Amino acid sequence: MEAGRVAVALALIAPLGLGMGLPLPLGLHRVAAKALELLPCAWDINGRASVVGAVLATLLALHAGFGAVVP
Repeated sequence: MEAGRVAVALALIAPLGLGMGLPLPLGLHRVAAKALELLPCAWDINGRASVVGAVLATLLALHAGFGAVVP
């Protein structure tokens, strides 16, 4: 029973994890292949976007309700 639950959880989470986890490394690989000197800028943009996204999600949740942030 427990193994079945784990298998179902992995089957549901794995595609989401791949979809969210692959763009950054793939993008960094492309940037490094074309212009290695821009790699620190790519990391900077990623870090700033993460902070801004978290702040905007919090503000949206406060103003529009939690249901607007997590449908």
